Amino acid sequence: MMENMKILIVDDEINIINALKRVLNRYGYQIISTTKPEHGIEIIDSTDLDMVICDFNMPNINGIELLKHSKEVRPGAIRILITGYYDVDIAVSAINEGNVYHYITKPWKNEEVVTIIQKGLMKRQEELKQNNIYKFVNESQSRILEMEEKLEQSNKANRASNKRFPVFEDETIVLINSKDILYLTSQEGNVHIYTEKNKYLSNDSLSTWEAKLEGEDFFRSHRSYIVNIEKIEKISPWFNGSYNLKLINCDDNIPVSRANAKVLKDIFGI
Repeated sequence: MMENMKILIVDDEINIINALKRVLNRYGYQIISTTKPEHGIEIIDSTDLDMVICDFNMPNINGIELLKHSKEVRPGAIRILITGYYDVDIAVSAINEGNVYHYITKPWKNEEVVTIIQKGLMKRQEELKQNNIYKFVNESQSRILEMEEKLEQSNKANRASNKRFPVFEDETIVLINSKDILYLTSQEGNVHIYTEKNKYLSNDSLSTWEAKLEGEDFFRSHRSYIVNIEKIEKISPWFNGSYNLKLINCDDNIPVSRANAKVLKDIFGI
């Protein structure tokens, strides 16, 4: 709403400030004013403004300098210069340099002042709308990218959990899911892969399988065994610091060597 827009008026002549206030008060704008340009700079530095109106001829700091400062600190605020008839060329030059939106010459016609200010505030309002749209779009894009990243991570996790490996069942090649494996063991030069329902063979070494299963929930419990951690049901002490593992739906005891016992304990926080 334009009624809530905040305008700063800076002029060393209080009667000029009061004249502008009389013109603008009926529109409900929030008007801040000062006769000291130094105070005007302080207000610009500390206040979110929609428009800055200031006189050109002021002591110590002229209007163009003040508006240049406003451009640096509040680049979105509309900047209007009040100037005498003989200073119009200076005002036009300031407009061309991008430091001033428009100028008001003294003496002015009230309806012309109102038109200039309302057009300036409409421009400001439209820019604020565009900025809000850009902000919304950027935030939405960031959320979408974040969601896509989380989805990709989830898909990677799903792909990893659903990773399948070729093994042999007699002469037939079977693709088994890693999550279905209970354990793997090296026997007589071959790797035997056990699931709840079947036993398979692989020509790859146990070390090769350890590399294949890296990043998944498997544990090298012994030089001859790799175990699916998710399938471990019971851990029983054996002898000399070693352990035996009981797996879910499996009658076999899986050894844990003393050398690998610490890793097991770290996994389960024992």
